[in-house]
Amino acid sequence: MRLTGATAPRFRVVNVTLPAAGPQEQELVPTLVDERTGLPPRLALRWVMRSRRNAVSEKTLADGLRAAALLYTFCEDRLNASLDDLFADGHRLTANDLERLIEYLRVGQADTRGVRALATIGQCVPNIERFLRWLAKPMDRGGKGYVPPSELTLYDEQLRLTFSDLRAFRSRGKRIEPLAAGDDVALWELIGPIRRKDGRYEMPLRFPNHNPWHPKTRLRNWIGVLLARDSGLRRGEVGKLRTDDVRNVDGPCIAVLRRPQDVLDTRTSANRPKVKTVERELPISNVLALAIRQYSHTLLRDGGRRGARTPYLLVTEEGTPISGSSLDAIWKAVNGRTSRRMSWHVLRHTWAEEVADDLLEQYLGSPDSSEVVLGMLREMGGWAPTSNTPFTYIKNALKKRGNAYLRKRNARFDMELGNDSDY
Repeated sequence: MRLTGATAPRFRVVNVTLPAAGPQEQELVPTLVDERTGLPPRLALRWVMRSRRNAVSEKTLADGLRAAALLYTFCEDRLNASLDDLFADGHRLTANDLERLIEYLRVGQADTRGVRALATIGQCVPNIERFLRWLAKPMDRGGKGYVPPSELTLYDEQLRLTFSDLRAFRSRGKRIEPLAAGDDVALWELIGPIRRKDGRYEMPLRFPNHNPWHPKTRLRNWIGVLLARDSGLRRGEVGKLRTDDVRNVDGPCIAVLRRPQDVLDTRTSANRPKVKTVERELPISNVLALAIRQYSHTLLRDGGRRGARTPYLLVTEEGTPISGSSLDAIWKAVNGRTSRRMSWHVLRHTWAEEVADDLLEQYLGSPDSSEVVLGMLREMGGWAPTSNTPFTYIKNALKKRGNAYLRKRNARFDMELGNDSDY
C-alpha cells in the first residue's frame, strides 16, 4: 500500500543533544525525523550512530541525511514501501530501481517541485550512493543474514557506474590559487615579528608598528597563521585547538581532535569552530612552539592568554575562546594592505600544494610514488582515508612540474630567435 501522497516535506533534519558521555562532553548529533510521526526513521538513525557521527562533521552529517531523506521519499512514492521495512528484509535496488531513482531525483518529490538542476543532483548523489552501500551490508546496519563479499563488490560497482555520470555534474568552485613566492614574502613582511640584522627573530617576539592588527592580538593572530600555513590546519581546527593539545612527543607537536560538543566551549553554535574530519597528531616547528609558549605566559592585558578561563588556545582580549567570525576578521585587516586576497583556505591550499610537490620530489622514482604521496597527504591534512581531494594537489604539483619542464625545453628553441625579434 502506498504510504502517502502528500506533497509537503515528509522528513527534516534536527539537532539532538545526546546525554553527556563524560564530564566535559555533550554531543550534538543531526538526526532525520519523520514529520508525520515525530520519530527518526530506524535505518537512517543507525547509519548516523553506527557509521557516520564519528567520521564526519555535523554539517557533513546533516547533508548526508538530507540525501537519505530523498531515498526515503523515493521508496514511498515509487516503490510503494517504507525504506526501513524494505531494506530490513535484505532488499537491494535493481538496475531498473536505480534508473527510476535517477528519474525521481531529476523531477523532484511527488513530481511537484519542478526539474532539479544536474548540479544539484550531483551534490546529493555521493551521499545517496554511500547510504545505499551501507544499507546493503546487514552486519553493518544491524540486520540478519549474510551477503557474500563477491555480491557486495558487484553491487558497489553497479552503484558506481550508475551514478558516475551524475557525479560528474557536481558543481565545484574555482580553484583557489596558492600563494606565490612574492605573496608569501609580502605577507610575512606585513605580519611577521621583528627580525635582527642576521635575519633571526628578536626575543621575546615583537611586531612592527605597520602590522595591521591591534597590538594585543598580533601574537595570537600570527600563531593562527603559522598553524594554517606551516601545518595545513583548517580554520575550524585553528579555533578548536586547546592548550592540552600542544604536546611534546619526540619534539613539539599538536593534536587535532574532534570534540563535537564540548561543554567548556562557550561559543554559540553558529560561531563555534569545528574539526571537520580526521584526528591527527602533527609535529610543529620550534618557532611555532616558542610563539605558543610566549603567548601562554603573557598576561591577557599584554596580548597573551595568561588569565584566560578557557582551555582553548586562541582567545579574545576578554579571555574567551576566539569565535569563527573573529577568525575571519583576522584577514579583513590584512586584505586591506595586500594586493592578494588572503584567507584560511588560501593558506591551506598553499600548504597542500607545497607539500605535494615536496613529497613527489622525495619519492620520485619509487614504485607507486603517487599512491604514497596521496596516503601521506590524507594523513597530514586530515582527509578521510577514501577522500580524493588530495589528488587535486598532486595533479596541480605534477602540472607545475610539467610546465617547468616545457619552459626549459622551449628555451632551447628560443635560442634561434634573433635579438630583434618581436617576441
